[in-house]
Amino acid sequence: RKGTEAVIKDPEWHLRATEWRRGLDYGVVISADDLIEEVGHPVGSPNQIGALFNSWAKLGAIQLQGTIGSARASNHSRKIILWRVI
Repeated sequence: RKGTEAVIKDPEWHLRATEWRRGLDYGVVISADDLIEEVGHPVGSPNQIGALFNSWAKLGAIQLQGTIGSARASNHSRKIILWRVI
């Protein structure tokens, strides 16, 4: 948790992202691409995105589902993690 807190520099984005995840149905599969599409990028380091997903996983709000090639052109189809909302 200390590592996540050290990365979170955009608390407003963090709140919007958490509200988005809480509004999702149980069992929905999500990725960072989905979060960015719905909420946008945080101000500051993009590491906030991964840190937030890691904190959700540690809280038991999501669980690892697999990987997929990113749909965002800037990612050049690199693998990203899929998470299931629980």
